[in-house]
Amino acid sequence: MGDRAHIHLHYGDQPGVYLYTHNNGSNLPEIVQRGLMRGHSRWGDVAYLNRIIFSVLVEEDLKGTTNYGLDAQAMDTGDGGRVVDVDHDLERITLRGSLFDPVSYTFAEYINLGQEQVQWPEFQDQIEDII
Repeated sequence: MGDRAHIHLHYGDQPGVYLYTHNNGSNLPEIVQRGLMRGHSRWGDVAYLNRIIFSVLVEEDLKGTTNYGLDAQAMDTGDGGRVVDVDHDLERITLRGSLFDPVSYTFAEYINLGQEQVQWPEFQDQIEDII
């Protein structure tokens, strides 16, 4: 079945790109946090920060042929529609999904969250229903 989710990288109302994972969705909030921390000096440089976040996402599977994808739209994964929304224009991270209310942080707030706070809202209570 998988552990699917997306990262949506965009600048305001611009379309952006979706990064997809089939088996690592539970870790996407923390992966984005690590990307923002690693790329702190590039927060104002959309293309570079996007590449840094992507690199953190795939760093353990650079030569793989499954598990990760890129697209102009989110895939219909049937997994609660989990998306870590990265809006470069507002410098905001929003965790979205059909099973919980969105939660939003500035980039600065997000990198300062503790590990227990960097996770899908209410996700742990519902993981058996999703996976």
